[in-house]
Amino acid sequence: MQKVIRNTKSALAALLLVGLVFYSVFGLNNTETMATANAETIGSYQGKQKVVLAAGTKYATDLYIISSGKPGPVAMVVGGMYGDGIAGIKAASEMTGYLPENGTLLVLPEANKLAVQLNQKIVPGEDNLNRIFPRSAQEEPKNVLAKAIYDAVKQYNVTWLIDMHESNDFSKLKTGNTGQSLIHNPDTNASVVANKIVNTLNQDISKTEEQFSLLKYPAKGSLVRSSSDYLGVNSFILETCSKQKLLQRINYQVKAASLLLQEIGMITIPAETKVKVVLAAGTKYATDLYIIKSGKPGPVVMIVGGVHGSEIAGAQAAAKVKDFTIKSGTLIVLPEANKRAVDIKKRLVSGEGDLNRAFPTTAKGTPSNTLSKAIYDAVKKHKVEWLIDMHEGFDYYTNSATDSVGQTLIQYPAGDMPKMAAKIVKGLNEINSSKARYTLIKYPVKGSLARSTGQYLGVNSCILESSMKQSLSVRVNNHLKAAGILLKELNMQ
Repeated sequence: MQKVIRNTKSALAALLLVGLVFYSVFGLNNTETMATANAETIGSYQGKQKVVLAAGTKYATDLYIISSGKPGPVAMVVGGMYGDGIAGIKAASEMTGYLPENGTLLVLPEANKLAVQLNQKIVPGEDNLNRIFPRSAQEEPKNVLAKAIYDAVKQYNVTWLIDMHESNDFSKLKTGNTGQSLIHNPDTNASVVANKIVNTLNQDISKTEEQFSLLKYPAKGSLVRSSSDYLGVNSFILETCSKQKLLQRINYQVKAASLLLQEIGMITIPAETKVKVVLAAGTKYATDLYIIKSGKPGPVVMIVGGVHGSEIAGAQAAAKVKDFTIKSGTLIVLPEANKRAVDIKKRLVSGEGDLNRAFPTTAKGTPSNTLSKAIYDAVKKHKVEWLIDMHEGFDYYTNSATDSVGQTLIQYPAGDMPKMAAKIVKGLNEINSSKARYTLIKYPVKGSLARSTGQYLGVNSCILESSMKQSLSVRVNNHLKAAGILLKELNMQ
């Protein structure tokens, strides 16, 4: 399995960079050492270094220098210029895991670390960091932190720079909002690349008001304006809109930065790929796992069917999900988790335990058999963020005379799962009669895949239970509907 697909630091990086390699991180103590390292080693080593800007002051913050070991551009990605720009901070943090194919990548995830820690735009009582960079060729930055950042741009000979920001509303110049925009100085090189980035971003955005605009002239005193005007750097500010979901904003930030790196020849963004691997290979439990990569940043979603072999709607639906096309993120599908049970259409194989009670029941626990271990390891290896396990009940949950949980979505109520679960149930109830309405309940049974991944791995996990009182085609459709709602809400379809 490891020879077929490689795990990466994060799902987003996995989608964008084939063959990502991790290196040890070692610290340099101050900007003087950083300047020496720049002059002597940048471009000549392959790997990642960490240096500290404004070392020894209250403004100290980490800068990552990631070199391909080959000649090429020097690009810089900045997040956290404003401490409340959470999407840019998280996106830049993701990009510290990138290894360029050519040139050198500098990443500053938390430019104004003090403001980031406060989750405020600026530190109370201090100047706006993004207005104190030089306003003339002779001027110096106005404080220690701005000087350290500006000096890094000069010392590392940065040629391309993208600074990640957020706005409270979509781009409306009369109100001063610039959400969903790319702001640049209109010189030839920057304009060509900026147009390509905006056009590509907008290909997957259907609502006109949410599409990105290309704007000119960053504010005077900003890092982007100063580095462009006085250092000759091709510089951009990317503004997402905080009215959108955080995950979507992070995706836009990472995608824009990745498109920049691709345009200047530092990385290659692969097209969609689909890989089939075998879990528990070489054992009697062997079963196929499908990994569909969009080639674009986004969440990692896993759909599971066939944990109980007699619950055929889930297995059939999952088999259809594996043929879905996605526009972002990664989709992982395990249609026949307990293949031997699916083959005989029995809940479990005689003499063997219930697979859905074989997963860890404590944080330090381990799966209790070969198959559950293979599945649990796959969730961890591929950094799954969302999981739906497709099951069936023999009756309706609303029938109090039985203990069936048919027509329910059973969530582990943590993270973003409660809000998403409510949306899935609402969507399902739009296509089901009042008798067959879905009910949202919580706490999957201990030892189940959904409970263990939700409680101990931080996955947004749930079990979807259709009812065998309905026809097979309706049950399959309900499972497909649930998977479709999840993927649509995550902007993967």
